[in-house]
Amino acid sequence: VARIIDLLERKNFLVQTTNQQDRRRVDRAITSQGQVLLLAVTPIVLHNRSTALHGLSVAAIDQLRQTLEVIISNCEAPA
Repeated sequence: VARIIDLLERKNFLVQTTNQQDRRRVDRAITSQGQVLLLAVTPIVLHNRSTALHGLSVAAIDQLRQTLEVIISNCEAPA
């Protein structure tokens, strides 16, 4: 994730600043160039999602989402 964030920042799609209240935290914001990119890729993302989910019922998609949430929860480090 850090590598992707660095790439987005280098390409001027994202800016990072140190949080003023907590200097350990970093605030991130999408630049206007990043907004343009998001608008450009949105139709592609929606088409790919539609293609991937074609033929699945709403119930099957809900079950898939619940299963993925359990997998994600299982992979999170214990608190």
